[in-house]
Amino acid sequence: MTRRVLAVLAAVALLVGACGGDDQAVAWRDLDLRLPAGWTVVNDQAGALYVADGAPGEEPGEPGDLEVGIQLSSESAPSSADWRLLVDDQGWTLERDESITVDDLPATLLEFSSDGSDGRPPTREQVVVVPSRDLVILSQAVTVQGQEDGPEVFDDHVDDFEAVRDSISFGAPEDFGG
Repeated sequence: MTRRVLAVLAAVALLVGACGGDDQAVAWRDLDLRLPAGWTVVNDQAGALYVADGAPGEEPGEPGDLEVGIQLSSESAPSSADWRLLVDDQGWTLERDESITVDDLPATLLEFSSDGSDGRPPTREQVVVVPSRDLVILSQAVTVQGQEDGPEVFDDHVDDFEAVRDSISFGAPEDFGG
């Protein structure tokens, strides 16, 4: 009877593992990350990776199924101070400014919003700067002209943004040993 119970438990574990594996692994530059279920790689280039919660529209400027996206970009000596200046220059509101880690590396998280008074749809965005890896991670709602719920759409996906960020693991830097 013990063998039968163990066999059933093993079968259940395999089934749960198979059903729970909807996220997908993505390798880019010197990092690996996992995308939530339903997310896809929209654009993969040497200097930038764009992932989102759906497929883009067929025509440029059409969001298609996209509600939110995350752009990871390689920037030489990225600076959170430059992002603070941009937020200030644009007249946006800096809502969060804190030190965090990404795969145990020091990083800065900035979250900011725009009320739409600049002629663009209202939005809330988050940028994470990881200077030691020349990495900037920008998470944002994909809004179109006339859309007023960008901040709410962003808020609805904060857990997805955090899950992607928390899944990042770095390998050796691209120029390691070179």
